[in-house]
Amino acid sequence: MDGRKQRRNDLARTHSRPYEGREQEVKEANKVRAEQERKTDQLAERMARVAWADAPDRVRKMLRGR
Repeated sequence: MDGRKQRRNDLARTHSRPYEGREQEVKEANKVRAEQERKTDQLAERMARVAWADAPDRVRKMLRGR
């Protein structure tokens, strides 16, 4: 890398961040993991709602225990 501007552009192009030490990297990894888990949970909720709405009444009654 020749210069700060080129380094900044390279980091932006590759969606990277400068290394800030192990402790900070672990915090960032945990934050990214939590965000991915939140998105996965939202998708699962949405899929469950759609499946429930699309299920026939007899299936819903059976799943409710009636």
